[in-house]
Amino acid sequence: MKWFIEEDQQNLQARFVFDGLMLVIFIGALLFLLFAHLLERRARCSDPLKAWLEAPLLPRLFQAPRHNVNSWVNSLLKFSVGIVLLANILQGHFVAPNFVAPELSQATALQYSLVQALLILLLIINVSLFALALLVFSLLLFWLFPLSSAIDYAPEFIALALALFFTDRHRLDHVYQWKWLGASYSISSPHLGLLILQFGLGLQLIILTFHDKFLAPGYGIAFLQQYPAFNFPHYFGMHAFTDIHFVFAAGMAELCFGLLLVCNLAPRLSQLLILLVFTLTGVVLGPEELVGHAPIIAAATVLLFNPGGSLLLPVADRELKLAVD
Repeated sequence: MKWFIEEDQQNLQARFVFDGLMLVIFIGALLFLLFAHLLERRARCSDPLKAWLEAPLLPRLFQAPRHNVNSWVNSLLKFSVGIVLLANILQGHFVAPNFVAPELSQATALQYSLVQALLILLLIINVSLFALALLVFSLLLFWLFPLSSAIDYAPEFIALALALFFTDRHRLDHVYQWKWLGASYSISSPHLGLLILQFGLGLQLIILTFHDKFLAPGYGIAFLQQYPAFNFPHYFGMHAFTDIHFVFAAGMAELCFGLLLVCNLAPRLSQLLILLVFTLTGVVLGPEELVGHAPIIAAATVLLFNPGGSLLLPVADRELKLAVD
């Protein structure tokens, strides 16, 4: 919303007033989380359901070798980050349309463009080197810019950087092993990258929920005044569903998606809904919205077809001490 609404355009009088409809929205969100939890528990007892809920789909649908699947994951993430950086340079943005003030000096704007151009160059030369540079770049956002700006983008870019690093073609066959408390653990590099991507995307959605919706509903109200079509319940005769109700409902939906990803509850369900919502908003709002959210759409697509799996690291070989007579 902050891409389309300036800070001085937000409705400073907007406040959440908890009424019966707010309670229904809140209960609906809890029921959705409960459904995801029950679905996850059911999958533990049903191999077919578990396969469709958690197992990679591309190898099953197209009989594609796992090596090619992991390469596709890296390529899609790489393309999404590259297209955002290129769009920023062409439009004169840095990180995002609202990240820095538009009235920059020519020298500062040139510096920002050169930084993003350098990242694109590294992306073309070497993915691992680009991933490390993007990681450093993302961490520096917290130091060089206000926290209120960096927190909306840095977690997403950190997760993408680490995912690109661990899914690089040079690490597809690499396995990390260690021992802890008498047990041996093992996790493949691509699997670790997907885990980080899933957790980072979920964390970013949770942050955006509170920072851009629950703590600042005025942006949502101003946005809906410019784009009233988004409050679609009005088309079904639900005129009691006001703009402030819609902002609260959108925040609860985003919070639920983030919690499902962070807690690893039916992640494929969450990815499907995220992909649907962000694609629809991109179609309605135009290329700027679609291109700006390309990394989120790419991450959701990757995790939809190839979920991160359990956040609990898989046990490779547990050492058992047997009692002998």
